Amino acid sequence: MFKIDGEIIQDLIKTSESILSELEKVMNELKMSPANKELYEKFGQQIDRIYGTLSTIGMTNIAEYTMMLKKVGYACSQYEEKTGRARTMNLMENAVANLKIFNDFLKNPKDKEKAKLLKIVVDREKDKAILLMNTIYKGITRTTTNK
Repeated sequence: MFKIDGEIIQDLIKTSESILSELEKVMNELKMSPANKELYEKFGQQIDRIYGTLSTIGMTNIAEYTMMLKKVGYACSQYEEKTGRARTMNLMENAVANLKIFNDFLKNPKDKEKAKLLKIVVDREKDKAILLMNTIYKGITRTTTNK
């Protein structure tokens, strides 16, 4: 594993805190209007911003997780059934909580217990997202904002 420049980490923390604020707004709107497909896409777009940074600096595991979250958000924006929306909202709520844990870890990267917990949680949630994409959203081909 390589060491990432402290300035890059500080920028990532600032960026992800800003994005987390936006994600929380989206989640609050979704709770009031869960059928609003545009909000799922908006969630995917915000997650995509984090994904891009994480993949660029080599944080592969959490980058893969955010990539799957992005795909699920975009796929849900194309889906009509309540079942998919409910499962996606659960995944998205967990994502917001997990990204907060990730930010806390970035602020104190020597916390090995938090690192282990984060890896376990991210792997589990990534598997849930993959399962959603391979079952409920299997036939959906547009999983990006490119229309």
